[in-house]
Amino acid sequence: MEGSGGAKRWLKGCAIGCGVVLLLGGVACWVTVSMVKGLFQGLRQAQESAVALKDDLGGVEAYTPPPDGSIAPERLKVFLEVREVCRPERDGLEQAIADFPVEELSDESVGGFEKLRRGVGAVSRVLDGLGRYLTSRNQALQKTRMGLGEYTYVYSVAYYSFLGHRPAEGPAFVRDGREVPILEHSDSPLSPPQVRRRYRRYLVPMLKRQLAAAEEGQLEAGDWRERLAAEIRRLEEDPERVAWQDGLPEAIAASLEPFREELEAAYSRTTNPAELPFAEGEQGYRGR
Repeated sequence: MEGSGGAKRWLKGCAIGCGVVLLLGGVACWVTVSMVKGLFQGLRQAQESAVALKDDLGGVEAYTPPPDGSIAPERLKVFLEVREVCRPERDGLEQAIADFPVEELSDESVGGFEKLRRGVGAVSRVLDGLGRYLTSRNQALQKTRMGLGEYTYVYSVAYYSFLGHRPAEGPAFVRDGREVPILEHSDSPLSPPQVRRRYRRYLVPMLKRQLAAAEEGQLEAGDWRERLAAEIRRLEEDPERVAWQDGLPEAIAASLEPFREELEAAYSRTTNPAELPFAEGEQGYRGR
């Protein structure tokens, strides 16, 4: 999360986006928001930690990937260290979502007020878990001196381009034998459409900065520059595309392969929608 101005509106939007969908339409939106106002402290702390990280090390736009796209082993180790440091909070958020009483909230025999009480309690645990996780991650990034831009690049290339996960992956419930994504039809900043847009708005400019660095003579391989320029065009033309989805360049793949098992073990579908920082202009974001 970036920025501080309009925090109240962003947090309220998040509560609406998360709470309404999590309650599966069983509780009126305005009632839910009014009862979870006291839950915003954890999310405020997460936002404050993101502002501190950005002020210290710069935002996503301050980072330019290495000209050939490869990730140095020592930077991958820092990335994995951050993932490990915040594992307890990540596990806590996953458990809060796993424990969400979907069946109880769908049970017609349960009274409306009881559904409200159980639903708000469950949403409380989810929002608290989300705030704790993001705060822990941001503080770990600041401590290890990895900025939001570098984290975004490593995360995106490692998990989407290399391991084949997708930006829109997120938590889901199994209901009546069918997997139901929690935020699929929400206007929350954590919804799949918003996450996909956020991914492209970060990766395309980042790869353009990488191309500029290569063209300035930092990398002499003309074939690579042409390949990178072509990939940028594909990303601009296809909003569903993931960078290098047709096959990673050899230098990038070689830098990631020794860390394959560790990277996969540190991935969380549950927290994936919240990993890329929120950006100015997104629904619910008002800037500093």
